Amino acid sequence: RYAMENALEWGMEWIISLQEMGGPIFDTFFEIATFTGEEMFYLLFVPVLFWAIDHRIGARVGFAFLLSAYINPILKDLFPQPRPYQVNPEVSEHTVPGSGMPSGHAQSSVFVWGTLAWQVGRGWFWGLAIIWMFLVGFSRVYLGVHYPHQVVAGWIVGAILLALFILIDPRFEPWMAKRPLGQQLAIALGVPVLMAAAYQHNDTVAAAAVMCGFGSGFVLMRRYCPFSASGLWWQRVLRTAIGLAGLLAFYIGLGLIAPEKEAVSESLYYATRFLRYGVMGLWISFGAPWFFNLLAPIRQPEPELEPGFAQD
Repeated sequence: RYAMENALEWGMEWIISLQEMGGPIFDTFFEIATFTGEEMFYLLFVPVLFWAIDHRIGARVGFAFLLSAYINPILKDLFPQPRPYQVNPEVSEHTVPGSGMPSGHAQSSVFVWGTLAWQVGRGWFWGLAIIWMFLVGFSRVYLGVHYPHQVVAGWIVGAILLALFILIDPRFEPWMAKRPLGQQLAIALGVPVLMAAAYQHNDTVAAAAVMCGFGSGFVLMRRYCPFSASGLWWQRVLRTAIGLAGLLAFYIGLGLIAPEKEAVSESLYYATRFLRYGVMGLWISFGAPWFFNLLAPIRQPEPELEPGFAQD
């Protein structure tokens, strides 16, 4: 307890010192850095990777974000700690739900950007990714929404998840590819449903739901509408614009009809939330690629089959 009180006291002094040295330029820069750790950013970034860069890279990066987004709220509930502005309101104009330990932005930045760097496989990109991981975490301290030790904890958790993912993924994908289509769908649908049921929280249910739709859609896409993210620059841009328009329509449209948490039973609220985010995940990995394949101007030649899901 004494060590924790010292960490909080020292952290507050550090935050105040950083803000005193900062200014409008630093404020703007770190606001941008912290945005790249927000859910909304990843809801835009992952589909762009999937539709316009490489669907395999997009799938892995998307899974990394969703797994991190599922785990972080659980850790926050297990290790509740105040955020700096809750102790001293003068250090931040932001209000963020949930406790501060560990930092979700720091955790996701290591896991997501580390996964992307692993896929790119270039030393220079690893360097850029590590710098950005640091800046995203640092922005949370500068903006007064996390203590330094909470950011460090997020980095550590993210690094552990990244190491496990790099170790397991090359073994899991070939194993999954050998399963019949029905088993692949059962895994893609069943595991996220169990995850959502095991820990019911706004963020965990949303993450598990997108994982459910995204994973099952990926299996169906590989079997029934093979998709290539390659093409001319304008084709990639057009696919992205159409895809994001559809994603936004589902996000807003389903949000308008979703019941408020206070108006219905908890089970019904989480069920409708799961449906909303599940549909969005399905659109990213299956609905949008299927629609792209219908449009001759942006359709690519059918890609050669590569090792992966749903390849009997």
